[in-house]
Amino acid sequence: MVTVKDMEFPEDRFYHKEHAWAKEEGGLITVGVDRFTEKAAGKIAHIRIFNPGKEITLGKSVGTIETSKWVGPIRSPVSGIIKEVNETIKEKPDLLNTKPYESWIFKCEATDWENEKAELIGTPDAIEAWISEEYEKYKDQFPEV
Repeated sequence: MVTVKDMEFPEDRFYHKEHAWAKEEGGLITVGVDRFTEKAAGKIAHIRIFNPGKEITLGKSVGTIETSKWVGPIRSPVSGIIKEVNETIKEKPDLLNTKPYESWIFKCEATDWENEKAELIGTPDAIEAWISEEYEKYKDQFPEV
């Protein structure tokens, strides 16, 4: 586990610079949002995500997260086809606040995972440097950290 400014980032996944995580599981890539998103956005009130069968592209929006102060895109950390959407998250989006690494958003059949994961952040040193830089840019959004 990498910890930066009281935010934890499991080392068993890859992170997109727009704060989505990706984890290889059972032939699919499981995707969620990281602790930074949860801290900066505040209490998540609503989530929209593309339906299964939809083709997605690395870095492109696959849905939105809404809070009382913000609506923003969820950027995909992988290209492929959405195979499953977590219906529980749609009904209880605040699980992304309390359990961002257990509360996945969708599962995808990747089309170019071996090449794309090289574009993501995946080593402890890289995670620490990236989050430290992001915190400095956005620290006004969560001064309690």
